[in-house]
Amino acid sequence: MEIKKILTAVYDEDLEDGVFRIPEDISKVDSEALRCPGLRKLVIPNTLSHIPNFAFLDNIEEILVEDGNECCSSVDGVLFNKDKTALIQFPKKHKATSYCIPDSVKIIAGHAFYCCQNLTEVILPNNVEIGWYAFWGCTSLVDENGLLIIQNYLWYADPEPHHFRIPDDVVTIGNYAFFECKNLKEITIPDSVTKIEESAFSDCENLERIYIPDSVTEFDRRIFEHCDKLTIYCHKGSEAEKYAKENHFPVAYVEEGK
Repeated sequence: MEIKKILTAVYDEDLEDGVFRIPEDISKVDSEALRCPGLRKLVIPNTLSHIPNFAFLDNIEEILVEDGNECCSSVDGVLFNKDKTALIQFPKKHKATSYCIPDSVKIIAGHAFYCCQNLTEVILPNNVEIGWYAFWGCTSLVDENGLLIIQNYLWYADPEPHHFRIPDDVVTIGNYAFFECKNLKEITIPDSVTKIEESAFSDCENLERIYIPDSVTEFDRRIFEHCDKLTIYCHKGSEAEKYAKENHFPVAYVEEGK
């Protein structure tokens, strides 16, 4: 009977100049195993076929994959699947400030660039699919308004004004997009937006007014969690009115045509 070994923890004494090579006899890596403060470079052997989520490794700079691995590969310290059609993980502390995603990539995995705060520019190939939270927390990628918008999706927001209008090119307000924007008091959503995702405005504790147009027909859960001062402004009979009443938020009606 074959005994499968699981890597459960890595310590500083296991490293060589910040480098850790996963042993070849390891068949699985526990999701918490690599949270070692001194780990800077990770080497994946050609024997490992189960790849954990590396998004929450705060200090890692490079992920290298040995030749012959059947499930993944790496280029310049960035982790891909075997044929490089999916970008799996861009290390959080990668040295690059600008990164051009290869044209072969069709999918950017969930959390792939999570909190990569060194990046000031990312160039995407055409027709790429972007996974959940892929660019969340990339604070250096925001525009002059404090927004990160990619493919009409608002990934992250940290606007300065108390009263703010979302740009007209946004179609979806993403998960946790305005999370903990403490200075935000009033926000206007344009009629280009059709969906507001989970916890988009959670913990905006000073948010008092939000104007939601009839175009928004999809509302995820906990959008306005801990927004205790909030009144939702909308039209009678709209999905926004229905959402507000179902979730016990005060409603104020906007005149038709406004």
